[in-house]
Amino acid sequence: MLISAIVVYIGFALLALNKNRHLQQVWPGRELHDDVRLALDTVGWLLLAVAVVYQVYLSGFGNGLVEYTAVLSLSGLLLVFQFSYWPRSVLAIGVFDHLKEKFHL
Repeated sequence: MLISAIVVYIGFALLALNKNRHLQQVWPGRELHDDVRLALDTVGWLLLAVAVVYQVYLSGFGNGLVEYTAVLSLSGLLLVFQFSYWPRSVLAIGVFDHLKEKFHL
């Protein structure tokens, strides 16, 4: 369940960074190109889909969907609190630092 939580958190964070308001909180004054926005959106949704498939594979269909819903709720709540109070802490995951260097954000 921890792996699903991490994957869902990263997926939600990518989808959130696709929005200008959240992007400006994390990287003030930055703009994303359309192809980067499409990549963030695609990878974010793909990670959410991978997490549900993984959780159903581990726990079966009934329990897997219940656990996935719990993971969605907890990861989303954590991200809401992070963007509300510590927006730069979203960058604590090395994935986003790599994105910053790769796409010159």
